[in-house]
Amino acid sequence: MLEISGEISPLFFEDEEVITGLPIFPSEAFSAELANKGLPHACDTCGYVADEKVPAKCTDCGGETWKPAIRSKRIA
Repeated sequence: MLEISGEISPLFFEDEEVITGLPIFPSEAFSAELANKGLPHACDTCGYVADEKVPAKCTDCGGETWKPAIRSKRIA
């Protein structure tokens, strides 16, 4: 969640409710041709998740950079 101060507050889900999505930690984005390894990837612009083949451009926003999507559970 984006706070009025510009800071981000992560929203935590119960383990069984976690879904695949864009990581919030910085990492280097890469082009779609490097991303096509059969794993889910998230658009670096809007967070859309491509489950298999990563398109050259995001079908939701037209973004061209992707990050490996994650499905990490919170560690208490």
